[in-house]
Amino acid sequence: MLDSPSHFSISKDALVRCQALVAEIDAKARATGAYDNEREWVSPSGEPVHARRMHADDVTASFLAELPQRSHFFTGWAPQGATLNALGRAIWRVIRPMSPTLGARIFVRWWHRLQLEPHYDGLPLSMAAALADQRARRLPPRLRPPRNFDGTALDRVALCERLLAMQQLGLLDRLGATGRPVVLEIGAGYGMLAHALLRAFPNLVYLIIDLPSSLALSGCYLASRCPGRVFLAAPNVTLAEGDVGLALNTELSAVAQVRIDLAINTLSFAEMSESVVESYATFLRHALRPHGLLFEQNYDNSHVGRTNFCNPTAVLGRHLKECGRAAGWHLRGIPRIWSTS
Repeated sequence: MLDSPSHFSISKDALVRCQALVAEIDAKARATGAYDNEREWVSPSGEPVHARRMHADDVTASFLAELPQRSHFFTGWAPQGATLNALGRAIWRVIRPMSPTLGARIFVRWWHRLQLEPHYDGLPLSMAAALADQRARRLPPRLRPPRNFDGTALDRVALCERLLAMQQLGLLDRLGATGRPVVLEIGAGYGMLAHALLRAFPNLVYLIIDLPSSLALSGCYLASRCPGRVFLAAPNVTLAEGDVGLALNTELSAVAQVRIDLAINTLSFAEMSESVVESYATFLRHALRPHGLLFEQNYDNSHVGRTNFCNPTAVLGRHLKECGRAAGWHLRGIPRIWSTS
């Protein structure tokens, strides 16, 4: 495999914690009908995307196997393990010394059309490590993801892109200057951004809202990396600095009383219907503190179909005020910040 975090491991104690956490999320999802909500999410071809229910015994299969296989997930349609052909190698030898960023900008547009090697949204796997290294060097040391972090080089590229955008927009300075900042991430993936911010800012209180299966993945990952700090959020649960609170997407009431300093969404607003994004925007109008902000990085996905996809910028603009956007080239969407006034 060209790009696999095979070093990832988990202790037996952490596995037990993950099994208990998955059982809690599973029970809550069954009780609230959250699985029915997942089954409504379908791909453009009409196939259900998140249709399976979880069981505590599936943790090893769904969690431990997830990270090592992410390069296959990312390059789905491309043959895993394919190599550059002669033309590709020649072009890459010319471009790479110039700039990983320049190379990425060129090949995101053209490489996948030539089908020279596996890629993610046009970014060749062979370019990911170089681009990630270049971006990581621009970050403060405490936020710089190491080469052997828990994820693929493509994950590292995406993480650095988001952290650099947050740095450019002044969000990292705001977190550092706030005594006990509360961060809410809507759709946290497997938890890489959450882990990076918790390591850099130990005084954070971090909340995650997500679909049941996704919440189980990020919950397990963070429980293995932040032992004793991951809980299901509820109105009667008090979270301390460094704690992570998990809430199902059907249970916004679990965090309704919390005032948010920074809300985050990357990519998943574009994979929701307009009505769902409207509900989150309405929620954030009341949940954000007076000087709180929403940081989001999305793209217009409305051409895919409005049943399950939308243009988040248009929807958010009805409820929030755009007050900044990151300059420069970005792999997936323009990072923006929004306020309530």
